[in-house]
Amino acid sequence: RKCNGLCVKILVGVGSTLAAAAFCSHPSSQQLRQQSIATASRAAAFVHTSAATDRLACEAASQRRDVTVALSCSALRQNGDAEILTSQAAANRRTKTTAADLYFQQHGKIPSPTQKHQTLPIRTPDANSKNILVIGDVHGCFEDMMKLHRKAIAENDDMEFDHVILVGDLVNKGPESARVVRHTRLQPKWWTVRGNHDNAALSAALGHAKRRAKSKYSWVLEGEDTNEDQNQNEDVHGTTDGNAGDTSVPSPSVVLSDDDIMWMSELPYTLTIPAEYFQTKHGDDDNVGGDNNDHIDTVIVHAGFVPGIPVQEQSIYSMVAIREVDLLRDTNTYRYHDRGVGYTDGADVTKSPWASVWTGPQRVIFGHDARRGIQRYPGEMAIGIDSGAVYGNGMTAMILPERRLVSIPTIVHSAVGDD
Repeated sequence: RKCNGLCVKILVGVGSTLAAAAFCSHPSSQQLRQQSIATASRAAAFVHTSAATDRLACEAASQRRDVTVALSCSALRQNGDAEILTSQAAANRRTKTTAADLYFQQHGKIPSPTQKHQTLPIRTPDANSKNILVIGDVHGCFEDMMKLHRKAIAENDDMEFDHVILVGDLVNKGPESARVVRHTRLQPKWWTVRGNHDNAALSAALGHAKRRAKSKYSWVLEGEDTNEDQNQNEDVHGTTDGNAGDTSVPSPSVVLSDDDIMWMSELPYTLTIPAEYFQTKHGDDDNVGGDNNDHIDTVIVHAGFVPGIPVQEQSIYSMVAIREVDLLRDTNTYRYHDRGVGYTDGADVTKSPWASVWTGPQRVIFGHDARRGIQRYPGEMAIGIDSGAVYGNGMTAMILPERRLVSIPTIVHSAVGDD
């Protein structure tokens, strides 16, 4: 509408939708203009993250011919929105004054999360989404993670997932660890458990001297000791969805912020998908997987468990680091197989992959064991989906409840065994 005075365009983010609005400086519109500027400021971080670091919203708008949203995405890409990037900078700084920092300074270790074991909430049935996607170890391979997500959506009848869950080890070894953290933290439908590399990176960020001296954790330190102007994601470069020279969408450099650190410090070690979830979504009589174990809880954990010990009583070390267990024949019980102790198979001890002898009562989906790759044993009570993405062996995800694997090829970023 034509008006007398200066016209100001503001990009506003509301929920998961971007909108472009124009307001003029005519006195009658001053109040509306001020309200809109305030809204834009509050939404700046969301707009920047959703449109710049996660292209799904813009791609979806294009596919459904949502002109308003598509124009907003286009405007954000073309002009860079320096003001939005500036307001985002404050949310992208490390001050080392978080509760996690203070705890580490006092105790010399990372704090325990408020809840070590969490349960996925049962969502109200949504006609626009279905199923759950569980993604294997990402290790900083952000672009691969997003490619895998898009491929999984295509195999999910082009529908979004109710939830996306990562099995931990979001970081280290790959090129964009902080970006994986930021994206996962800001997406309302995305969840993750923590892995050994997440704990190690958190420890480095909080002040662990030996880890901070290692090149593997250099990415953790990039957001420290910088002023606001230096830390506002100004390193914009083209993303590469397999298309050389594609610079149409900005892909800002991301460094850890205080909010990222607090979020990492509160990540759980397990996330349980209740059996009722799939019964609610698919109906009580829908035995999707085709066996008698479909209506049981599914637990997501990074590494695994010692059989015979309830999940709530598992050690943190087991949950983030276990690969094998020893069967003690005299008692018919299992213990964590500690490679450092030098246990060997003998008359009284047998070593096995823990997943091969797990009998429940919950089904478990885990990562961590890239050397073995995908693990599927009879009965599928424990399924490993770390195919070794960062080693160039592909990134894998599983669609639940069908337990259907989806994978993409990846390039080498790290040597196998580089722990």
